[in-house]
Amino acid sequence: MTRVDAFSMQWTAENIAEYETRFAAADVWSNAMLRTWRPGRALDLSDLVSDREFEMSYLHNEFFRVIGDDTYRTLALPSQARWGKGNIGFHRGKSSKGFDADIVKRLDFHAGHLGCLLAARARLAAADGANATYKEMFDRLGQAVLLVRSDCKILHGNAVAEHMLAAGVAVRQSQGKLLAMASEAERPLIEAVARVSVAGGFPAESILLPLRGGKAIQATLVPVQNGPFSRHVMIIIPIAESGDPSIEPRLRKLYGLSGAEAAIAAGLAEGSTIRELADLRGTSIHTVRLQAKRVLEKLGCRRQSEVVRLIKQIAPVHPPSSG
Repeated sequence: MTRVDAFSMQWTAENIAEYETRFAAADVWSNAMLRTWRPGRALDLSDLVSDREFEMSYLHNEFFRVIGDDTYRTLALPSQARWGKGNIGFHRGKSSKGFDADIVKRLDFHAGHLGCLLAARARLAAADGANATYKEMFDRLGQAVLLVRSDCKILHGNAVAEHMLAAGVAVRQSQGKLLAMASEAERPLIEAVARVSVAGGFPAESILLPLRGGKAIQATLVPVQNGPFSRHVMIIIPIAESGDPSIEPRLRKLYGLSGAEAAIAAGLAEGSTIRELADLRGTSIHTVRLQAKRVLEKLGCRRQSEVVRLIKQIAPVHPPSSG
């Protein structure tokens, strides 16, 4: 896999992405460098690829010329580490003279420092990639996940948490701190966070967060170690409304339900009655009862309450963000 971590010329993000996906594998310079791999030593790629070969290449004709890049010469400094192979490239246009022996010698002199720079950039890029992966992982959870300090200062929050804070569902944010929407729950939340954050203290705790209309949801507080003597607190809050768009197709796949049966099962799990489901689907109560009976049979349940409990055990999934 080829990745461009930085480029000093006027390549756009689209140019870089196009190079990585369409042209990297056909890059005559990179392929020649890999065939004569000499990490830690400067390499004038014109010694490996003739002008004629470069001018006839797919990279030159379909990429460089198309985007208006006159790159014609490259001086490379290959480097290798546990993350793989890479290089720092220095480029010149066709109207510029090539790299002479003195320049190659000077680059060789600084090869060790530049190699360390390349390795550091690669580690940072890997960390960025890992962070993006972790963020996507938590964003896909159908529950709000927040990481707070002992004083309730919010450090991180996934997409569902950001939505809940913006909408004022159960919790809110004030001066960067997490607070309960209901005044009677503010002090219990603050005290619970303080208890869980103490090193050697509570392994986990739960607290009820009131909602509008008299209902409440249960938040779980779990310690996250932050050094040997302190802990942050991860707060997990289930979404107040179900609305998981993936639940019906997952029920169909897991239990062999038809589309109508999966919709009935999901509706029952959300608290709808047989009559409400019949009205919503524009069908008779008798039909919905028959479908509900088949749901019970396929899920191996004897009561509707067992169906609800089973479906609630299936982890909800939040749709990926469009950004």
